[in-house]
Formats: sequence, C-alpha cells, structure tokens
Amino acid sequence: MGEKYKAECFDMQTSYALGVVRGDFARVFALCASVGAPFRTNCYQSLGRDAAAISRNQVPATVATCDLGADREQRSYCVLGAVLDFVYYYHSDVQAQQLCAAVDAALQHVCRSTTAKAVGLF
Repeated sequence: MGEKYKAECFDMQTSYALGVVRGDFARVFALCASVGAPFRTNCYQSLGRDAAAISRNQVPATVATCDLGADREQRSYCVLGAVLDFVYYYHSDVQAQQLCAAVDAALQHVCRSTTAKAVGLF
C-alpha cells in the first residue's frame, strides 16, 4: 500500500486482527509493536477505539483493556483512541472525563487535552 494511505489503514486494521485472534488484545498489542514508526501509534490508537467499542463505551472495561498494553506508549495511545471514541459516541465530554479520571495518573493530562481538542471540533 502507498505511504499516503498507511495511517488510515492502520487506523482500522486492529478490528480485523482482533477478529482473527478472537479478541486477544494482548496479541494485537504485540502485533502493533512490530509495525514501524510512525504507524505503530496509529495501530495502538486503533486498539483504543476497539477497546471502547467492544466495552460499549464503559469506563472500567475500556481502562482494563488499555492496561493490557505492555508499555506506556501502548497504553497512552490506546487511551487516546478510547477517549476519542467516547467523545464521538456520546457527543459529550462527560463520559470521556470519567474515562480520563480512571486511567493511570501519568496518562490523565494527555487524555484530558485530547478530550478538549475533540470537543472543540463540535
């Protein structure tokens, strides 16, 4: 695939990968880790979108899924993808703020700033 479309491709491929490995997020985090920069972060963020969607945008399950990431990069981009899904799903920042309050303290600032940017687009 051409470079022009790789980011968008990695933004969606985790849904397919999760289907192949029967929802094993840890395996797909590992698969994303093998993706070269800068697309690896797209892959982790896509996993966050999947985590939110699969949990039906429920905070505890989404946080638990993103916590399956092996390192801070995996977990932080997963949280970014999840919080964006929360904002777009609820058309509000209320539930997104609940998600940000529930994640690791080191990730809360980036979670909140991402929420503010997304809500600012409305």
